[in-house]
Amino acid sequence: MAFCSNCGNRLEPEAKFCNKCGTRIITDNQISNTERKLEYQGTVVKCPSCGAEVPAMAAICPDCGHEFNSVNVSDSLNKFIQEINELDNRIANEPKEKNGWNSWSLLPRFLWVLLNIYTICIPILYKKVLTSFSTKEEPELSDSERQKSVLINNYTLPPERSLIIEYLRFIQGRIKKISESSVSGNDLYWANVWNTKASEIRDQADLIIPNEPLIDTINEKIDSSLLTINRKVRKKKVTRILLLILTTFLALCLFVLKVRSWLSK
Repeated sequence: MAFCSNCGNRLEPEAKFCNKCGTRIITDNQISNTERKLEYQGTVVKCPSCGAEVPAMAAICPDCGHEFNSVNVSDSLNKFIQEINELDNRIANEPKEKNGWNSWSLLPRFLWVLLNIYTICIPILYKKVLTSFSTKEEPELSDSERQKSVLINNYTLPPERSLIIEYLRFIQGRIKKISESSVSGNDLYWANVWNTKASEIRDQADLIIPNEPLIDTINEKIDSSLLTINRKVRKKKVTRILLLILTTFLALCLFVLKVRSWLSK
């Protein structure tokens, strides 16, 4: 049973106006149709530490400084990392190509030993210094190593903040591992390959997430590892130059002694 909202008069069923005061009758259906509806889209992200709302793509809470470590890595990046690890395992288990002493037959080895005994090991010192005087930036690569190089250079990263950060972290870990080794010519080559890729990702990050503090921190760690690698390379070069000078001096001394012994006869 319905009553007029203005005068309280009892209304007839399905009446549109009050038969006493003439007020228009508004039904429940009409009320629901004229009400403004609210719709919510997206997700409100809140900091797990302080509960403040966090802007989209933020890496650090603007209120309390809490750093978000939950990074969602896409299937493509996961697949790329898996393929790199598989290639590294394959490269580590590949049989090394025989060269130098290991490729010699018995007679050349015997003659080489006699020569070094007679000349106080000067030839072997010269060979050691000259063959490794400069660290090669592009060494001879195996099939697996070439495949790895192509994979790194051709991989395209989706333009997402979380993927950029995770990929740079992966590269930073690779370069750090190289910096902790003795840094051979092969190691220097891979450090340059990873650093070139990191430069491409940094350029991409400047467009998508400029002034990101987390990116700057990762870049500082990469630069620090590269500085360590270059320091080790320079140290090796200085050591080889000193060895070359020493072997040259010994060769001259031996030559002078030989000449004197010939003249004294």
